[in-house]
Amino acid sequence: MRSLAHLSVWAGLFLLLLPVSGTGQVTPSEGLVECFAVGQGGVFVDFGGLGGNASVEGAPGNYLNCDCVTTTTLCSTDGTALTVDFTAFTIFAAFDWLVILDAPNLMEEVYPLSIMDDPANAAFQLFNDADGVGDGGSENYGPGAENGIGTLGTMPTNTFTSTNPAGCLTFVFRASGVVDDPGWEADLSVASGAPHPGDNQLCNPPSCPSPEDLFVFDVTAEGASLSWSPSDSTDTYIVEYGPAGFTLGTGTQIMVTGTELMLTDLLENTQYEVYVYGDCGSGDLSFPDGPAAFQTDFINPPPTCIYTLDLYDSFGDGWNGSFLGVTVNGTTTTYTLNNINDDGEFASFTFPVFEGLPVVLEYTAGSFQNEVTYFLYDSDGFEIFSDGPFPSTGEVYNELGFCPACPAINPNSIVITGVTAESAIVAWTTNGVTSNYIVEYGPAGFTPGTGTQIPVTGTDALIDGLSEN
Repeated sequence: MRSLAHLSVWAGLFLLLLPVSGTGQVTPSEGLVECFAVGQGGVFVDFGGLGGNASVEGAPGNYLNCDCVTTTTLCSTDGTALTVDFTAFTIFAAFDWLVILDAPNLMEEVYPLSIMDDPANAAFQLFNDADGVGDGGSENYGPGAENGIGTLGTMPTNTFTSTNPAGCLTFVFRASGVVDDPGWEADLSVASGAPHPGDNQLCNPPSCPSPEDLFVFDVTAEGASLSWSPSDSTDTYIVEYGPAGFTLGTGTQIMVTGTELMLTDLLENTQYEVYVYGDCGSGDLSFPDGPAAFQTDFINPPPTCIYTLDLYDSFGDGWNGSFLGVTVNGTTTTYTLNNINDDGEFASFTFPVFEGLPVVLEYTAGSFQNEVTYFLYDSDGFEIFSDGPFPSTGEVYNELGFCPACPAINPNSIVITGVTAESAIVAWTTNGVTSNYIVEYGPAGFTPGTGTQIPVTGTDALIDGLSEN
């Protein structure tokens, strides 16, 4: 008599598995959100099943004209990397689309990792042949790099491998109500070689309830405090932490009684991620709550200064799905024009940089690239990079931040008021370093260094003794 395998924990997914080996088929149900446990030797097909005929509507094996979105997550049984190798692929790309995401779908969403929620989610897309204009919700993923690709031979690659800690890939497939096609067939393999558990084995949750609301506070250069809301069934927890992106099970683990913990002996200026599990005993662990991400401070921080980023759209309707990621000291902030939080034509942003640490710009294109332009200025207000129309995509700028000991005044902050026949008042915004300035003036077009100079303490000055007209 076969017995049930143990309840295993890998990368935040808990799978109750029967010890069955050999080839098994994974066939999702049309219009549903599902998660299946998979292993070596499995086969993943569309909801129409094996076979199909592109020239015959309704042929056995074709996916149905359901006018629906089917979201299917495949996860390796032990959390190791999952590889999906397409051996057949035919969809009617004029109406139907597929997006492959390098991520699990823990919230069981129809459109997980939508770029409408966060433009940075585009980084999770391994394959996207959507047009981005709203067919079956394709605006959630924007115009894909593979827009219009619908056959195996035109795919940029036939093999997709997960890199996330859960060992999962998520497939969001829209089938229209117009045309059906054979869909796809794909061979499954996992890095560990763990066997496929059988046909349509669902991912099952653990019995131990998860803690919630993991929160990080009081972060210093060498420590951080944690708190969370309790689980319903236990007061014992396991906290696991490590460098950002670490694989669950490889981090530092601490058993805790209660709902608070202080982490110590951390490295300065380092990004960390932390998870907390409920421990109900006898190996029964909950799903982890997390990750909660944080970055420790500097012990002796380098000089900082402010860079400026100006975004333009010549048509004035926003960037139409384009966005620019700016990474400073490992933290990425996304900028765009969306015609909601701005006028769709122009927006200016400032952000701090650190002396001697990289400033990286990465551009992702949406539609109407002929309209998009942007400029990057250093702390002295000098242009150090620009691109557009038709800006380059990917990483476009990677230079060390430079913060002068005495930054120039932002020229856009200078305001002249109270102009009379013989005088005027000039004011400006502090450079953040000093309260002592020199105002130099002269006839229009004079050469700096040859004009009249006035030492000033503060951020305004009266210029008098001027010539009328």
